[in-house]
Amino acid sequence: MKIVASLHQKTSWDFFKAGIASSKSNIYSIFDFPKGVSADAIVPAVHELVNASDDLKKCFYFDKKENQLFQQISQQVNVDSAISFSSLSSAREFYESIALFISIPFDLECGPLFRLKICEINDRQIILWCVHESIADGYTNKLVGDWKK
Repeated sequence: MKIVASLHQKTSWDFFKAGIASSKSNIYSIFDFPKGVSADAIVPAVHELVNASDDLKKCFYFDKKENQLFQQISQQVNVDSAISFSSLSSAREFYESIALFISIPFDLECGPLFRLKICEINDRQIILWCVHESIADGYTNKLVGDWKK
């Protein structure tokens, strides 16, 4: 089934194809690991989260024949490529890491349109979560909120 992209998604696509994709379309969250949860447990949990949400599998393609932008639900998402780990030694390094993490534009054509970074700093483990606004809807935000608990 073809799903026509919204006007907002088309605008994001136009910027992306023009080579002026912006991190202004990135939405991010920062939260602490629950106590007692290892970083190794997060990767399978992210796979579960992606499997539960078509929005997290979404990317876009332009059909030249129909002259129309469509949403595409990928059957396989390279979740592991969207997850990174960092061991940081200072608060300054942590804030620089956040700034870099949220400043990278997403590839709307190839996806995934989300990424996650697990940071260890001193005795804390922190998750940085970033999605492109074109896939951030109420359901996905609720799913991520439930997952954080």
